[in-house]
Amino acid sequence: MSATTAPAVRLTPEQYQQVWMDSAREVLGQISGDSFEGEIAGFAASSGPAADSTALCMNFSVGAPLGGEQALSLAASDALTLSQLLMGEPLDPSGAFDSDHRDALGELFRQIAGSASLALGAKLETEVQVTLTGTERPAWLSSSPEGAHLKLTSSQFPGLSLYLQLSSELHTCLVCPNAPATESRHEEAAGHGQREPNFDFLRDIELGVTLRFGKRQALLRDILEIVPGSVVELEQQVQEPVELLVGKKVIARGEVVVVGGNYGLRITEVISPVDRIESLRN
Repeated sequence: MSATTAPAVRLTPEQYQQVWMDSAREVLGQISGDSFEGEIAGFAASSGPAADSTALCMNFSVGAPLGGEQALSLAASDALTLSQLLMGEPLDPSGAFDSDHRDALGELFRQIAGSASLALGAKLETEVQVTLTGTERPAWLSSSPEGAHLKLTSSQFPGLSLYLQLSSELHTCLVCPNAPATESRHEEAAGHGQREPNFDFLRDIELGVTLRFGKRQALLRDILEIVPGSVVELEQQVQEPVELLVGKKVIARGEVVVVGGNYGLRITEVISPVDRIESLRN
C-alpha cells in the first residue's frame, strides 16, 4: 500500500483506540438496549483471539488521511453469543454459528465502522472513510504491533472482548513523529482560557439529510421477514412533528408539506447552530 500524507491534526494510537471503543459501546447499546462500560488494555499479537484460528476476524480498510488496514477479532464464543442477541435467539453456548449469524455480525460491525468514521473525521477535521472489507484473516495480523484489548461489559454481557490490531501502515501514520501534535479544544479551553471554536472546516463537507417520521426497535429476525404489504408500526403519534436528521443527530423538527409535487418540511423548531455542530462532533 502506498504511503499517505500525514494528517494536519495528529491522532495518537490511544485516541484512535478510544474512538473504536466509544463506537462499539454506542452501537451495541443502541442494538441491545443495554448500557455498556468499556476498558482498554494492551495485548501481544501472539496472544488472544487474534492468534486463534477459530476466532472471528472483521477486517476494515481505513482511508486517507490515515491509510491502512485494521482488524477486530473476537472469540468464537463471543461471536456466537453476540449474534444470538442480535437475532433475538436464546443465548445458547452450544448453538451452531451459521451464515445468518455471520451476516448479523457483519451488519453490526458495519454500523460500528460508520460511527468510527464520523468520529475520526471530526477529530482529524476531514472525511475519513472506514469500510468493512471481509472476514478473512489478513496476512499482516500475526506481525502487527501490539494491539488493544477492548473490554466491554453490560448486564447481558459480563465480559465481551474485541481485539483491535492495526497494519504497519496505519500504525506508522498514527505514531509518525512528523505529524504536528495539537491539543484538543477542551484542553486548549482549560489551559489557555475559553476560545471561540472554528467550524469553517466543516462547511464544505457533504452530509446526508434525512426526514424521520418515527422509529421503532425491531429484532433482526423481524426485519428479515418484511415483505411487500407488511406494515411497520412506528412509535410516533401522527400529530407529533417530523424530525430532520444529519447522520443520526436531530437538528430540527417541523411539519411535512408538498412543494411542487415533492415532499418538504416546514421547520417549526431549530437547534442552535453551535449545538448542531457540537452534536455532529459527539
